[in-house]
Amino acid sequence: MDKKTKVELDPYREVWDKLSKIDCTEKAEKKMGLTYLSWAWAWGILMEHYPDSRFEVVYFDAPDSDRKHPYEVHMDGSATVWINICVNGAWRKMWLPVMDHRNNAVKNPNARQLSDTTMRCLVKGLALFGLGHYIYAGEDLPLGEEKASPAADPVAIPVKSTLAHVIKGWEDTAVLYMVKLKWIKSGQSWKDITDNRAKQVVDKKDSFKDKAEKHAASLN
Repeated sequence: MDKKTKVELDPYREVWDKLSKIDCTEKAEKKMGLTYLSWAWAWGILMEHYPDSRFEVVYFDAPDSDRKHPYEVHMDGSATVWINICVNGAWRKMWLPVMDHRNNAVKNPNARQLSDTTMRCLVKGLALFGLGHYIYAGEDLPLGEEKASPAADPVAIPVKSTLAHVIKGWEDTAVLYMVKLKWIKSGQSWKDITDNRAKQVVDKKDSFKDKAEKHAASLN
């Protein structure tokens, strides 16, 4: 890699190295059994590290007038929001279709739907810089491959991704206690527990960690 290329990549690398290490678990919000990352919190964290960051909504020519719309209109009447985000001089682009609560594309979206989608698109865009990137684990499954859980909001965090952050640094201790509870068999990983069990650990992480550590200590 020549010096010019390295200099050009440094802003992206610096941002990723910093934002990807931030644990979003404590600041996530729960709704209808799913965990969501608040756009207000995500932007607030970004401002703490890179206060000169900004984003721009991309405007498109309206198909039936000379005006411009802050969204792209597709042939079937559905729409997609696009934004450009600049962090520490590094630019990235993200898009998100306007969807209803079932993740179906919305035709002729109203102002509220466009506003909500824009802010969700911002959160998704920040994931490209590292902030909460693990939120989207499993999103890129091949077409036709079913997911284990119902369709989730674009910013919903899979429970086991959240669990990975909760037990980071004491995975072996957690596994020993899971075996004691007969959630998994000896030799299995914490990844083998059910989503319901994973949710129990996430919801009562302090209590679970305390009991797990006491159990590990009793084995020594």
